[in-house]
Amino acid sequence: VVALDEGLSGIGQITSKAEADHTTLV
Repeated sequence: VVALDEGLSGIGQITSKAEADHTTLV
């Protein structure tokens, strides 16, 4: 369960970074 939570957290951070990078490019 902990590993799953960490995985979801990591995905969330990656998604947030991708959105931030996309906004910067635009």
